[in-house]
Amino acid sequence: MEKEAQSPESGVPPQTEENVTPEQKKIKELEASVASLKDEYLRCLADQQNLVRRTKIDVENAKLYGIKGFASSILEVADNLERALATVSPTQKSQIPELESLFNGIEMTEKILIKVLERHGVAKFSPLNEKFNPTQHEAIFEVQDPSKAAGTVAIVQASGYSLNGRLLRPAQVGVVANPPAS
Repeated sequence: MEKEAQSPESGVPPQTEENVTPEQKKIKELEASVASLKDEYLRCLADQQNLVRRTKIDVENAKLYGIKGFASSILEVADNLERALATVSPTQKSQIPELESLFNGIEMTEKILIKVLERHGVAKFSPLNEKFNPTQHEAIFEVQDPSKAAGTVAIVQASGYSLNGRLLRPAQVGVVANPPAS
């Protein structure tokens, strides 16, 4: 009669499909089920943690950038106030006292508007004489100006604005063109 192979450590014959008891089969099935459920639980836990993290980020972004639509709309008002101030020359102000009062009122209104925008994270920037940056400036036209280097912002038609460090509206600018080839 052949001897069954024995495990060197325990002296117990190795289990094969034939000599596994029903209880041992049930234990193996339950252990596999526990492992599967534990894996599923850990995945659900990780999903929950990711959801909490993403939700927190979404809430923070909503706080920071929730006024983007309103801020973009109000920039037109700021632009019009700036244009109104630019149309009045110092000589006109000194000649007509009513015009000077109107100018001062518009100037104060613009300053208050800019302060309110800044309080809510909107910052104004004017890139005059800076190098053109396509991520922050919108080139509307080119100009010839031998006194400035090519690619420099020569004219700012509309100031740019950012909301909490993120570009809200690019500055609309005129850029110095390369000199014509001779």
